[in-house]
Amino acid sequence: NELIIIPRQPYDMLGHSDAMARWIDENSVLVNDFSNESKSFNDRLIKALKKSGLDVKFMKYKEGFFTKKRDWGAYLNFIKIKDILIVPIYGIDDDVALQQIKKFYSSCDVETINLSEIIELGGALHCITAEKFGR
Repeated sequence: NELIIIPRQPYDMLGHSDAMARWIDENSVLVNDFSNESKSFNDRLIKALKKSGLDVKFMKYKEGFFTKKRDWGAYLNFIKIKDILIVPIYGIDDDVALQQIKKFYSSCDVETINLSEIIELGGALHCITAEKFGR
């Protein structure tokens, strides 16, 4: 039982770690590649996760995806129910994100739900369903 402290994403006043990093399995974590937004933040996030011995995989986005208005990486703000992932989509880079999620969670069926209006309020699917945390 270990607590891993990760830095707060720039501009995120609530500290939505569930939109920054998600467990793939017991030894691996999928994180948003924030290097286009803030290399220093990205480096601190990766350092904190690797310090705990985790295999870090990256969710890549096109340059310019993150903006001050759109500072979330909420494709990772999905819920997992047994072998089904329900992934929020937003009409932005949905195909790019979904291809990566399907690769990293290849044993799961992936379903989508459009949350483009909800994300503007500061959260996404994982946030509004209060799925239990854990590996």
